[in-house]
Amino acid sequence: MKAAFFKIVLSKIVSGKTFFIKAVFIFTFAFFFQLPYAQNEDTLKNGSERSAVSGFKGIWENGERLVEFFNLTEDEISFKFDIRTVLKSYYKFFYDDAASFSCLMEKPVTENSSIFVLNIKYPLVKKLKVFPVCVENGSFFTSFYRRIKSDSEENEEFDKLNGFWIEEGSRRGFLIYPDKETESFDAYFFTDKDYIRFRYWLDDLDYNEKKVHVKGMDGSLYEFPKLINRNGLIYSCVTSNGRVLRNFETGIYTVSPAETGRESGRFTVTLIKQGAGIGTHSVPDTYPHEKFPVMENIPLYILNNGEAFAFGEPYLKRSTITDLDKEIKEHNSKRRKRAE
Repeated sequence: MKAAFFKIVLSKIVSGKTFFIKAVFIFTFAFFFQLPYAQNEDTLKNGSERSAVSGFKGIWENGERLVEFFNLTEDEISFKFDIRTVLKSYYKFFYDDAASFSCLMEKPVTENSSIFVLNIKYPLVKKLKVFPVCVENGSFFTSFYRRIKSDSEENEEFDKLNGFWIEEGSRRGFLIYPDKETESFDAYFFTDKDYIRFRYWLDDLDYNEKKVHVKGMDGSLYEFPKLINRNGLIYSCVTSNGRVLRNFETGIYTVSPAETGRESGRFTVTLIKQGAGIGTHSVPDTYPHEKFPVMENIPLYILNNGEAFAFGEPYLKRSTITDLDKEIKEHNSKRRKRAE
């Protein structure tokens, strides 16, 4: 708009010249007029990317370990940083500086997203370990569910679970060695009050975009992807050439605000199983969750502007420690009474 305005003004100024001179002058001026704005746009984009990545820079911890992200650098195609893991060994009596490894994150990093895909390089291991995480409001989730968009899906409020979700990351969290590839992951489909839960298993199949179908509790017919390609590995929710989902559970659910309030994105959820599919793995529990054998009043975090959620408390919380070397030295030098 501004370039067009200056073009009109300059056309009048140089009206006595030839068309060729006017065209060259206008193009040159417009180029220099637009250049600073293009540079500013790129600068802002790179700045927002760096700000997003630096959001998880620093020290995090849980009851078993401390994890530090440091030495953040970047080049044209990626961000690079180091990850340091300190184990709280011997009933937390000793801090073991167990492992450090490098990590990179490919650009671009989505602005305002709290989901990041880490590519971890473990020592003496050639293949990078792909590790999705969700980091938001001082909470670090290594296991969460991401919404899979559907053309028939309507826009829902951010605190609604309506839609199709698949599990991302790892329930085991950060390990000091490369974990084996995920053998299976859960999937959920939520309506206003009902849910369907099933699982995708690692399989030796060629990828295709075929669908499977299943009936919900209200008799509605739903379709889901038969196969999911994850990091070059193919996962299937049915066997062989099946087109009907057989191993699943159905039920109702309730979501309630937690004491911390709506603004924090924290709620509690209860899932009450009421039915199962016709497969051999559907009774008594389709696929029990090892952390939550009873899905009652489980902490629920709505994340990434409603595009992700997580069951249970975060794997790591932002630590108040600012100097990890100093903390290790001071902690390990403490004298403790022997257990009687």
